[in-house]
Parts: sequence; C-alpha cells; structure tokens
Amino acid sequence: MSKNSTTRELSTPKSADIVSPRIRGGLSDRSVHRILRRRGYKPCKPMRKPGLTKENKLARLTWCLDHKDLTLKDWKNEIWSDETSVTWRGQQRRISVWRTAGEAYQYHCIRRRWKGFKQFMFWARFSYDEKGPSAELS
Repeated sequence: MSKNSTTRELSTPKSADIVSPRIRGGLSDRSVHRILRRRGYKPCKPMRKPGLTKENKLARLTWCLDHKDLTLKDWKNEIWSDETSVTWRGQQRRISVWRTAGEAYQYHCIRRRWKGFKQFMFWARFSYDEKGPSAELS
C-alpha cells in the first residue's frame, strides 16, 4: 500500500482485485479495508502542495532572506494578494490516499498542484488591517 502514490490512491475494491489472485479463496474489498485499518491506515484527502521548479524555490528563498529583518511596522505597510479559480459545472475527481497518522507530509501522500486552465479566476488583496475589493477575471 505504501509503495508509491499510485498504490496509496487505490480503492479497496481495486486493491482486492490485485491481491485476490495471490490468496487462496480470494479477498473481499471489505477485508482489505479492515486489514488496512488494523495496521493504522485510513483514507484521507491528500495534502495539497504547489509544484515548484528550482527557479521558483530559489526566488522564494531569496525573497524570504531579503525580508527577514522587517519589523511589524514594516509589515503593516505591505499589501498581499491572492487568487482562486473556479471550474464552472465541473466536478474534480475526489481522491483519497491511504496513510497512517504520521505520514501526512510524506512524498507519496501529497498531491502537487500545477496551474492549468480554469474558467473563472477571482483575485483579492489584503493588508494588516484591511481587506480589499475582489475582482473576477475571466
């Protein structure tokens, strides 16, 4: 189960289909579920993490080092922005991974996010003591 990202995302029926031929009498999906639970695994939503290139990582580190000595007064003068995307009439496939309590940030339990086509983008800004207006970008 913990071999790689693919095996962690297998449903119990698919796991049973893979394992059953190797076991005399087969194995039901319910049995697979019970065995995994006894071993401390439970189905969880995977942690989300942005996919970063080496250049992205270097730029982030440089920014942090450049701003490490700012005071609270300095930070109060900064304006931040954020965006989110919404897919109209789309339902993304629900994915869960089998993991134990201490494996939340383990490599095979994380789903990387890459920017892609979305139908609607919403953008907003905020600062220390104020939330700004939001805008819809198509």
